[in-house]
Amino acid sequence: MFGKRKVPPVPAFAVPVSNGLVVDSNHIAIDLVATVVDFVNYLFAHGLYRSEELPLHLMQLYHADFYVTQVNNGGHSQFIHNCGARAQTIFINAQAGLSAMGAIHQADLIRELAVWAAANPDKASAQTGFAGGRDRMLDRLDTLFAEVQANDPATRRAAAWIRTWPDVRFTEPAELRAAWNQSALTNPKRSHRLSKARVKAFQQTLSDSVHLAIGLAADEADETLFEGRSAETIGLEGRHLDVWIVQTSYGLRGAACDSNGVRLFALNLRGGGVTWTAVSLIGSAVSSDVDRMLSFVKREPVAAAADLLLSRAKPAITDCIIQPCNWADGIPNPIFKLSVGDEMFMMTKGKTGYVLAGQKPGEIYDTVSFAEVATHERSVRDN
Repeated sequence: MFGKRKVPPVPAFAVPVSNGLVVDSNHIAIDLVATVVDFVNYLFAHGLYRSEELPLHLMQLYHADFYVTQVNNGGHSQFIHNCGARAQTIFINAQAGLSAMGAIHQADLIRELAVWAAANPDKASAQTGFAGGRDRMLDRLDTLFAEVQANDPATRRAAAWIRTWPDVRFTEPAELRAAWNQSALTNPKRSHRLSKARVKAFQQTLSDSVHLAIGLAADEADETLFEGRSAETIGLEGRHLDVWIVQTSYGLRGAACDSNGVRLFALNLRGGGVTWTAVSLIGSAVSSDVDRMLSFVKREPVAAAADLLLSRAKPAITDCIIQPCNWADGIPNPIFKLSVGDEMFMMTKGKTGYVLAGQKPGEIYDTVSFAEVATHERSVRDN
């Protein structure tokens, strides 16, 4: 016999919103719905939840708001285009949410849209939201939607529905972010998903010789690499030079790469245009240093060590950039900067494992042993 399909367990956490959103008014209704939508986005981005793991009413509200916002902005054609491969799931959730909040007419319109899309898959996939990519039937739905919204806006009903949820928690604005963090961290699969994604990203970054070269050049200039990179042409001594534009702790820089290594320049906009001009050479890295760094990261589990240290020291961190640094006197192995927003950490390989230090004097975290790193690397790779 076939058993019932298992449904992923739904976490039992509150939906924290500011207590200033208790009042029933049009202005407050918009802010309340936007706050709940932002909360769901926060759960996706920082809690690494998947939609099927969240309470159903949250996803129904989320997709109902997506429907209303998209149609208000660019019509049903834009909405169906931006739904992509998840269109049918979004249709079902949005219709259920609109029905639950009492926006019956809007629910009828999306039901009609779902029937049309199922019967006309080629036409549905051809929608762009722009002239030449809009079906007349959807333009008709746009007209009906505008009439319904003018008489009975869905947002007001959505806010009233939210206030009936048993899991809504009105809290002080100053405590809201901490409450959101707590909800994000309740995901039992978060740690593994974060490690898997972060280790993969670190490995890709550290296998990129251009990134290694730019990182070493930035370190020579005593700068921290934040993000990049985009191709651009700069002016240098009366000639044009192709560079990578990167963001460091001191601003935008131009990195000129060739077979000899990389030269990092400070940049200024030339006039009021979009062409950059090099002001001065602030750092460089020779190809031998890059090759030496590349050899080290190929034989050492740097990515897994960095992720394991961060997951223990700063479990709430999601986004992080890893930057190689030049060898320092008295330290046999290279140092790596790990930057997260305004925070920066330093990691290196020690005698018994990998060590992480913060910016504050004496801020040293527990060493992770080589055996722990190897186990962590296998766990991330095999699961």
